[in-house]
Amino acid sequence: MCVQSGDENGVDMAAGIDPSLMAVARRYAHAPADAEDLVQQALLAAVEAGRTDFASGQTRAWLTGVIRNRARMEARGAVRRRTREGSWQADGCEQVSGEAAGLPDVSGLPRSLRLVALLAFAGATRPEIAWLLGLSDTALRQRVSQLKRALVGLPNGRHTGAAGGSASWRAET
Repeated sequence: MCVQSGDENGVDMAAGIDPSLMAVARRYAHAPADAEDLVQQALLAAVEAGRTDFASGQTRAWLTGVIRNRARMEARGAVRRRTREGSWQADGCEQVSGEAAGLPDVSGLPRSLRLVALLAFAGATRPEIAWLLGLSDTALRQRVSQLKRALVGLPNGRHTGAAGGSASWRAET
C-alpha cells in the first residue's frame, strides 16, 4: 500500500510524518532522528499488521503503543549494551600472552604454520582448519607435521613422543 498526499486515511506523508505521532515519539526518544525512526518503524508495523486506516482512533492508539514499546525496547537494549561493554572494560582488558596461557610463542613461525597453530590453539578441529584455510587434507597434514617439528624447539613447545601427533587430529577426519 502506498499512502499518497491527501489520502482518504488522513495522513499526508508527502509533507512529512504525522505531527501527532511525531509528538508522541519525541516524548519517548532521545534525539529527533530517533523519533523519526520510531514513527517510521511504527508505520511499517501498522502496514504489516494490516492497520492502514490511519485516521481511526483505534489505529492511532495502537501506533502510540507501538512507538512507546519500541522506544522502551531500544532503551533497554542501550542499557544492556552499555553494561556489556563496560563490564569487559572494567576488568582491565588484560592481554593474556601465550606463555601465560601455557601456549608456545608462535610469532616467529612462518605465516602458514602460525595460522594453523593459532587455529588449533583456539580449538578448531582438523576439518575446520582445512576449510578455513582452503587446504587439502594432504597439505594440512604436511603443515601439521612441520608445525610439530617447529614447536619442539620453542619454549613451552610440547613433544608428544615418537609419533609426534595427537590421536584427535587423526580421528576427526
